[in-house]
Amino acid sequence: MLIKPVTIRLIAYGQKANIAAIRGRAADLLKEEHGAVDDACLAPASAADLHAEIIAARWDDEIPLKKPTASQSGLVIILAEVNERLTTEWLYELPVAKTCVAFATWISAREPVSWQLLIAEGRRWSENRPMGG
Repeated sequence: MLIKPVTIRLIAYGQKANIAAIRGRAADLLKEEHGAVDDACLAPASAADLHAEIIAARWDDEIPLKKPTASQSGLVIILAEVNERLTTEWLYELPVAKTCVAFATWISAREPVSWQLLIAEGRRWSENRPMGG
C-alpha cells in the first residue's frame, strides 16, 4: 500500500512555556519524519492574529474561544510531507494546556476530504467535509 504524504498546518497560541512545549514536540516529529528540522516550518506569530484566523476559518463556531492576552505568544507550524495516519494520531495525542488553543487543518491524502481539529479548554473537536461538494 502506497502511503501518500500530507501537509498539516497547525497554529497555536497560549502561554510562552506551553507554546515552546508544542514547538519542541513538532520539531521532534519533523526530525523523525525528515531527519532534520527546517526552522521556517516553526514560525512565531501574533496570538491575536492567530485567534482571528481560527475564528474566520473554523466551520463550527459552537465553542467560544477566549481572546488571547497580551502576554501570550503564537506559533505557526507546517508539518510538510508527513505520514497522514501517524501525524493525525500525533495531533490527537498532543498535550495542549487548557489555557492554550490549537487549530489544525489538512486535506486527506487518502480521500478528497478536508479536516479541521480544534483543541481548546482541554477538549478536542474535529470535523471533516468532502472536497468540491
